[in-house]
Amino acid sequence: MNNRLAKLAYRTYGLLRREPTLRYLKELERTQWLSQDELQQLQWKRLKALLEHAYENVPFYRGRFDEACVLPREMTEPSELACVSPLTKEDIYLNFDELRAHSATQRYDGLATSGSTGTPLTVLRSRLSTAHHRAAMYRGHRWFGVDVAEREVRIWGQSLRSGSKVKEAIKDYLMNRRRLPAYSLDEARVRQFIAVIERFSPSYLFGYASLAYEFARFLLDHGIDGKRFGFRMVKTTSETLHNHFREAIQDAFGCPTVNEYGSTESGIIAFECPEGNLHIPVECVYVEIEPVADAVDANGGGRVLVTDLHNYVMPIIRYDLGDIASFGNGERCGCGRALPILAGIQGRASDFIETPDGRKIHTILFYYAFCGLEAKGCEVNRFQVVRETETDIVVRIVKGERFIEKEFLKALQKIKGQLGPGFSVRHDYVGWMPRSPSGKFRDFVSEWSKPQRT
Repeated sequence: MNNRLAKLAYRTYGLLRREPTLRYLKELERTQWLSQDELQQLQWKRLKALLEHAYENVPFYRGRFDEACVLPREMTEPSELACVSPLTKEDIYLNFDELRAHSATQRYDGLATSGSTGTPLTVLRSRLSTAHHRAAMYRGHRWFGVDVAEREVRIWGQSLRSGSKVKEAIKDYLMNRRRLPAYSLDEARVRQFIAVIERFSPSYLFGYASLAYEFARFLLDHGIDGKRFGFRMVKTTSETLHNHFREAIQDAFGCPTVNEYGSTESGIIAFECPEGNLHIPVECVYVEIEPVADAVDANGGGRVLVTDLHNYVMPIIRYDLGDIASFGNGERCGCGRALPILAGIQGRASDFIETPDGRKIHTILFYYAFCGLEAKGCEVNRFQVVRETETDIVVRIVKGERFIEKEFLKALQKIKGQLGPGFSVRHDYVGWMPRSPSGKFRDFVSEWSKPQRT
């Protein structure tokens, strides 16, 4: 369907669901130009209202606030929230009913996470929250000249159940998009996807960072000009957008590579602007960075805690995403927006290797060890680090066409030096690496669990 008809269909869909995305988008287009002080005041007003609602209507949070001796109606600034314990995935599993608001009248949907880091998790999100989340996303799209309901192609996971497949196909049609269900990209699948793109003529490509990178690498390696697709952006999400991912995608398609950071539980947390900074939509979320003992990087990184300001059905307050990140340096972005900046997203806080001598080493070490190989003419298409036992680590490598083993072994030696003598580090050359059931790929996987103390 053409873009004008698709936008009309989207507006009708929103009215039927009582999900006023376009109205909120108009509001966000205005608030993005407010001053820093005005944005902080707006955010605090919404945060305080949510906290007061949670205390009065959600048994779980009443207990948490009472435990911290905090009364929301007496709070005068956001920093007072820091003494309340963060919300964890386990909290949601164990206290699902206690997290539901007794008096919430908003319509809502049950949303399930992909379960890429464990068992899938279900949360309830009000449709007003969903509308704000989508409005924040579409505002980011407009920064790159892509409007609501324009044609999209996505490289994404897909349900293996036939009923869910049908629902996804209908939703894809109504949302004016085409999907490549990709858990691995072989040549036949990629060429089929290219044919879909050429027929559909989409405005942009969306997908997991690693899948977009694999697609880009295929085009570059086979001499296919991806610039002819005319994408205005390639948007990636759900995985770390490494520098070599970004460079390959931009080389292949000749358009900006845009990073979107969010979660099923809380919606959009940050969206990259044309200046390359990830802006936090403070009209929709409140983000905190909580220091992690023995695991804080030089840039002041810590655990990302997020509060959804609009979900009154199942409030998500100080939710621990399990990610490590930091705030920007406080300087105003060149794009002119005063929206705060999230920087240094390094992946999951759980991705630390504890050495026998008590040190904690973030697995970003492996990326830094390998990312410089390209400059030395050594091409690594994909790597994955697997901790098999307490002291045994295997580095799996998919070689590129210009792979130089001597350079790779030098990088591996540096890793061994950082880990210390207590570890056995070996490497395997493989042709393919599995993904999670959702289609995501993780650079680091631990098959070993630290024994619990008794």
